[in-house]
Amino acid sequence: MTSPLDTWPDRRAEQPDIDALFARCLADAGTQSSTSAAVTLIHIGDWQTTVMTGANDRATQRLDLEIGARRTSAELFRHTPPTPHELEIAINVVEDEVARARRILADGSILVASAGTLEVLTKDAGVEAATGQRLTLEAVEALFQQLSRVSLGSAPASIAAARDPTQAAILLILREFMHHMDFHDVMLRCDSMTT
Repeated sequence: MTSPLDTWPDRRAEQPDIDALFARCLADAGTQSSTSAAVTLIHIGDWQTTVMTGANDRATQRLDLEIGARRTSAELFRHTPPTPHELEIAINVVEDEVARARRILADGSILVASAGTLEVLTKDAGVEAATGQRLTLEAVEALFQQLSRVSLGSAPASIAAARDPTQAAILLILREFMHHMDFHDVMLRCDSMTT
């Protein structure tokens, strides 16, 4: 069975320097802990989501998932905000793709993401987008429930994900990743990530 996303063009050349960001995350984890902490980096790009994991000052695995913010919103959301049916389909597509990451994750790793990628979500959650700040799964889930209420017409569009399909896709991808990979929070990094 093919995914609705299978026909989107390959945009790997547009990815920022994720390897350099991951190296900085590993270095920080090593200085903040007496043991070499394992790190998992998630970068939700426009066209794909990259997951890297490793410990002991080196990446051990990298996986590019075929779900990006613009790609997912363009292929799966026809309305703003997405309809309940569109959200349901998007959840299924994203879950299937996220499941591929389970095999590469380092045990007990810390989840890290670029604060720039999540800046709008953190603002809506009331969290400062600063290095070291954490966005909890509970906060992500609360934002998603708010989006769901807006899509049902039972709440005003007070969060960015209800007004911007790309932000809805970022929220959905992060939520599904954190749920299915058992991460309780994501630590933010403010490193610049230019394409």
